[in-house]
Amino acid sequence: MAHYFSSYDLINEKEDLDVDMYPDYYNWLLGLAEKYGWKPAGTTVKYGLRWKHGRLTSEWDGSYHSDFGAVVSEADAHAIAQALDRAKRHNEDAEIQEIMNDEYGRGRLEELQKLCRLGEFQIYYTPI
Repeated sequence: MAHYFSSYDLINEKEDLDVDMYPDYYNWLLGLAEKYGWKPAGTTVKYGLRWKHGRLTSEWDGSYHSDFGAVVSEADAHAIAQALDRAKRHNEDAEIQEIMNDEYGRGRLEELQKLCRLGEFQIYYTPI
């Protein structure tokens, strides 16, 4: 995994939990969740508006790669956690072994599961 000086910040405001991770790990873990049954429901925009091309708009594509606080629903968050639980049970999978043998990857997996079990969270991307 390449390490960048940017990160995704995943925030559950209600529980005051903030999980940060490098983009490669974030994408890896979401891909792993999909591999083990997560069907992305899409995100929403917290206030219904966002900046696009220098103007406010209500257009949103449901992306999980947001730099301004896209919202993952409680049901979708729980589905991610369940898929990652299924993935961990398949410890013969080379991808799982790679994550579990990587201290940072294992820690991000566990933190993401914890965050998702708590329910709705927001996604922020911070380029540094």
